[in-house]
Amino acid sequence: MTSWSGPDGPGTTEPANTPRSIVPIPSLIRRGKYPQPGFLMALVWMVGYWTFTQIPGAAIALVWALVSMFTTQAPAGDWDRWAKHPMEVPGMSTGLLVGLGVAQVLAALYAWILLRNLVGRDWKKQIGIDRLPQWGHLLATLALVPGMVLASNALVAMVGEQGLEGEAAIGGLQVGRQVLEDFQRLMGGWPSWAAVLVVAVGPAVGEELFCRGFLGHGLLARHGAVTGVVLTSILFGVMHLVPLQAAYAALLGLVLHGLRLATGSLWAPILAHFANNALSVLGTCEDSPIRDPLVGIEVWVQTSPGLALVAGLGVLIVGLTYLSKTRVSEPQLSPSP
Repeated sequence: MTSWSGPDGPGTTEPANTPRSIVPIPSLIRRGKYPQPGFLMALVWMVGYWTFTQIPGAAIALVWALVSMFTTQAPAGDWDRWAKHPMEVPGMSTGLLVGLGVAQVLAALYAWILLRNLVGRDWKKQIGIDRLPQWGHLLATLALVPGMVLASNALVAMVGEQGLEGEAAIGGLQVGRQVLEDFQRLMGGWPSWAAVLVVAVGPAVGEELFCRGFLGHGLLARHGAVTGVVLTSILFGVMHLVPLQAAYAALLGLVLHGLRLATGSLWAPILAHFANNALSVLGTCEDSPIRDPLVGIEVWVQTSPGLALVAGLGVLIVGLTYLSKTRVSEPQLSPSP
């Protein structure tokens, strides 16, 4: 029996073999220790995330591009084109690569500061980064990635079939599509190793520490697993700003958080996030050794989106079902100094 102090006074006892839960709301709230963050503070910290990480990175890219642009002798026609497609500004490619790299380092630092100061000294244990997934869960995580890629690209292709008017009718997705296409063209000229580093490794670590680690820690404990996962995933989508990417990110967030809960380890969503982004990068960069087969798969998805969607969802359903049936229990969370 473990003695603890609750609303009924000190000395209340709780069986030592109480079932373990990832969201032990009663024991924490009865102690008056609400895990951080709540929803309103999650919004505040999300704004802080953008201020601390993305604004400096964007400033570096912008200054780099401006210096290159004003030191380049260009005809008036080029200036008109750059006004419509800022990603094509000379120097923007290198500037964006450097800016993104800086932003990813700042993102990991920002998440670490919040985790250490608001979750506690044992934050690694609390968010599940102190343990690796079981081998079966590791393989299932890797198997889910093709399903995520197929399903997401199929949905994008289906939205594209609605035409420009259809896209505008559901939130200006055409604008987002144009931004993403411009970015992909820009990324195509990057060295694949550098692109994987700043577009796959960086976001997988920084965003997972912040979203599934920090935000999820408080939101799940306060609101329960279902509501907490949904709220965290919505915030994860909003963080991406571009409508088309935000919608996809929110859906991806549900899968990533499912991996976190099923495996008991934050490394599972980190791995899936990395693999998902890396496949996109390696299918875009011109020097990628596997670009051709990945482009071939993309062409198939574009021509047969319905079949690709069914295949992708099938993989996701099988993988998530296996993970849900073999999910691990976790040590009970506790407030930390």
